Amino acid sequence: MTVFCICTFFKGSAFLEAAKEAGNRVYLLTDQKLAEKPWPWEAIDEVFYLDEVDNTFSTYQKLLDGVAHVMRDRKIDVVVALDDFDVEKAALVREHFRIPGMGQTTARYFRDKLAMRIRAQDQGLPVPPFSPLFTDIVTAENIPAGTKVATNKAFLTFVAVDQTGRPIEVPEALPESAEEKELYASALRRRQLRLVLAGRMKPEEATELKAIFGI
Repeated sequence: MTVFCICTFFKGSAFLEAAKEAGNRVYLLTDQKLAEKPWPWEAIDEVFYLDEVDNTFSTYQKLLDGVAHVMRDRKIDVVVALDDFDVEKAALVREHFRIPGMGQTTARYFRDKLAMRIRAQDQGLPVPPFSPLFTDIVTAENIPAGTKVATNKAFLTFVAVDQTGRPIEVPEALPESAEEKELYASALRRRQLRLVLAGRMKPEEATELKAIFGI
């Protein structure tokens, strides 16, 4: 079996090694800027590079052209995105070349958290209450009376980016207060929900989700 891995960040080495150890032929598509990184080269049969990696039509066209060139004389059985940023690229390749796996519509549900929740509800999956990373409450103040009334609430999620605007990894958050710990725990539930929807985790294995409903 040939496994075509897409990863425009330097990560996923353990997966590449495991795929090779399982007897597969392993291809890696990554960012040209990562060519000098210490990838597990002994586990990679062939590597391909993109000179631009943002999720744009230009990148997608180059991706399809490159994969089409590869598939002229080589069959690709499985396409795997090793980072969330590359999920849509992998879905595009699968759908365009009729390779089994998650297509573009499902991939967008996977990455769009609000759409993911709605889809889960439509499928009858238990969906926990929405837990934002940050909460901003807008209030109206009666200055003479010295009272405040909450009028609106906004949920903000921030993503760290580098100088080119691409998402980057940041140190893990360490929750301290009871509220922070609850928000942190809810992240585990959201992650399990994503995995269930993507078919990468069985519903009965989603222990954090099940705990909410006492099942």
